Amino acid sequence: MKVILCTHNSGGVGKITLAVHLAGYLSKWGEVLLVNCDEQADSWKFFMEKEPGVPVDQGSARGIEVIANPERRSLKKLKVKPNQFDFIVIDIDTVFSNTVQVILNAHPDLIFIPLNRFHMYKSIDNLASVLEMVGGIDGNPALPYSVVIVPLGIDKENIESELERIEYHSEQYLVADFMEDLSTKMDKLIYKDRRYIWDSVGLEHNKKYFEYLAFNTSR
Repeated sequence: MKVILCTHNSGGVGKITLAVHLAGYLSKWGEVLLVNCDEQADSWKFFMEKEPGVPVDQGSARGIEVIANPERRSLKKLKVKPNQFDFIVIDIDTVFSNTVQVILNAHPDLIFIPLNRFHMYKSIDNLASVLEMVGGIDGNPALPYSVVIVPLGIDKENIESELERIEYHSEQYLVADFMEDLSTKMDKLIYKDRRYIWDSVGLEHNKKYFEYLAFNTSR
């Protein structure tokens, strides 16, 4: 079981883009569970195309099991067995010290922090607070997991300059390869069309980018 977090404490920076596309890509490689822990439930709505029930809702679409879990309840209490899945993707904004342990009784393996050109200055300005947040997940500041900053339409140099400015040790974090700026296209595909980016004519090559994130960015 591989546990992947997609997180950022600002909205509109690409967290949902990462969560739904990683879940969609990984569904070709094994059993996938997507846990949506945000109140807006946008990744749930991408797959299920409806509002979730409250306080928790479960469903299945496109070969992916999806749970809307804004109260961050234990999957064990929801009678879900995490070990039956090969990949668990968690879409979450703020992550407190024991959040992942409460939900899964497991540590994350891989954490993605998106930075989107559409909200470039906001997402970069908040990078220090996001890194501080993920640095304390499950009370373990030694980062036993991989933390990957994902530049969605932002030059890597801008992110690396910010990391130097806030004096975070670059060896603890990977700045992933640049992805072309598709923020406007992604916005329509995710919130209106409910389609993956690689299902658009001329954009099929972007599937390779999510393959790279899923399998080539772990420490």
